[in-house]
Amino acid sequence: MNQTKRLLAHHVIFEGREYGLSFIEINRDSSGRWHTSVQPFAGETYSTAFVDGTVEIVSPADPDGEPQIIVKR
Repeated sequence: MNQTKRLLAHHVIFEGREYGLSFIEINRDSSGRWHTSVQPFAGETYSTAFVDGTVEIVSPADPDGEPQIIVKR
């Protein structure tokens, strides 16, 4: 089961840092751990939802927990 989530947002807040137009990828590895990547937008990416506003990614206290995506438009 593919548990990868991809978003493109005008503004991203993650781990206390703020980013401009960025590509977010959240995925789960084979050991069950979640990984979040925030990269500057470089071009169109297949299967990526666009958020015209702010997205905040909140990491759970449990390292095996899924990060929460909060859309703040």
